[in-house]
Amino acid sequence: MRIRPDVWKLDPWDPTIEWYARAIAEMRTRSLDDPSGWRFQAAIHAYNRSGDPYAAPGDTLPSSGDQQRFWNQCQHSSWYFLPWHRMYLGHFEAIVAQTVEQLGGPSGWSLPYWNYSDDSNPDARRIPPAFREPTLPDGTTPNPLRVSQRVAAANSGGIVADPAEVDIVDALDETVFVGTAFGGTTGFGGPQTAFNHGGGPPGKLEMTPHGDVHVAVGGSFPPGFMSRFNTAGLDPLFWLHHANIDRMWSVWLARAPGNANPSENAWKQSPTFEFHDAAGQVVGMTSEEVVDSTSSPFFYRYEDESDPLATPAPSAAVAAAAAAAGEEVEMTQEPAEMVAASDEKTRLRGRAVTTRVAVESPIRTRRAPRGAAAAAPGPPQRIHLNLENIRGTHPVPHRVYIDLPEGADPDDHPERLAGTVSMFGLAEASGEDQEHPGSGLQYALDITRLVEALGEEWDPEELRVTLVPKQRPAEAPPGAEAAAAPAAEAAEHPTIEIGRISVYRTP
Repeated sequence: MRIRPDVWKLDPWDPTIEWYARAIAEMRTRSLDDPSGWRFQAAIHAYNRSGDPYAAPGDTLPSSGDQQRFWNQCQHSSWYFLPWHRMYLGHFEAIVAQTVEQLGGPSGWSLPYWNYSDDSNPDARRIPPAFREPTLPDGTTPNPLRVSQRVAAANSGGIVADPAEVDIVDALDETVFVGTAFGGTTGFGGPQTAFNHGGGPPGKLEMTPHGDVHVAVGGSFPPGFMSRFNTAGLDPLFWLHHANIDRMWSVWLARAPGNANPSENAWKQSPTFEFHDAAGQVVGMTSEEVVDSTSSPFFYRYEDESDPLATPAPSAAVAAAAAAAGEEVEMTQEPAEMVAASDEKTRLRGRAVTTRVAVESPIRTRRAPRGAAAAAPGPPQRIHLNLENIRGTHPVPHRVYIDLPEGADPDDHPERLAGTVSMFGLAEASGEDQEHPGSGLQYALDITRLVEALGEEWDPEELRVTLVPKQRPAEAPPGAEAAAAPAAEAAEHPTIEIGRISVYRTP
């Protein structure tokens, strides 16, 4: 059985890492129509010829039929997000392992994972050293693990992600795998969909840390490989990032007795996703075939699959208590009721923007705000803030705050932070083509605990939502034109448009 190691617990140029680099160099020499080639493997996730940074007149593309069959297959904003990416990584790992052997390396190569959420490692939010070195250990051979299309801090050894962007509490705290497609919780694993290459709200794990780390590494000005669906797989870090996301699936399942994969046949047995194995043969797989990573067909586990949270999260405790009392645990999947919505679009241009949303039906929680009568006995309602139909060209991450005091510095009020939105894949989701409807991105933030914590400071009849950009043009990587002053910066900042901000509650 393969043991996928923690990359930060390996020496900087451990053989696992060096052989990965050498295998990538070999895979890059293969033609675009070769399923074992680097570019073909990246195109499985997503591909657009006009945005291919390595496009050349002499490229040999697969037939249009094969492109439709094998490329642009990534499942996002879907309950297939986790099983599809497990299949994707499993076949990629086998291809790399075979390439390592062909180059004279050892058998059984395993894909490392990047645990950027490890609080015990002060360097966890930096990219591992080997991925930023210009050469291999011989000092002369260019290093395939380093790509220039990253945020400036990445290759210089800086911290690339904020703590909130790698926070796994909200995802691991979720008690249901399948969420609702609109309004309420999106679940740990995402809403129920058919084949879904984009569109709709992502599940909690896909949202944070998955999307956040993509853009934290790729940046926004200009968007690097990791910031776009169409190029993400070209960055060698992509695969270590997704190995960590896959690891979180195993962690979540073991975290609480009630955590379970979907039981519906629509998830377990359809659709069939097709890949090429290491021998070049086409194989079809369904979700139920990959729920146990330690069995056929991939036979692997992670170096550390322990629960990183010291104590059960609040909602897990609530679920356990409900189960003990014989109550329905999956109450959060009931239809959500919209209680507030903005009247106008919200436009983000590089500065903090606040939108006021009138609440039609006052929101109450377990802690009744402003002297209201105590809530009726029973499970508490959950409250979700939705950002809908987000369109734009540059994936600028934003922090989302609730009811910031007038004129306050957001950094002084972490208790008001509802979450982060990465804008990963913004350009692709905004453009209408055969893979995307053009309706933009959508996010759902669970603000239940935040509302409860605000207590009497919470106004149940009006919501002030403030969005603060993380990265601005002045922080652009070398070679990108930066604005000279804040006023110019805001004026030149590509606009991101939010179609509607709404609030839903689930009984």
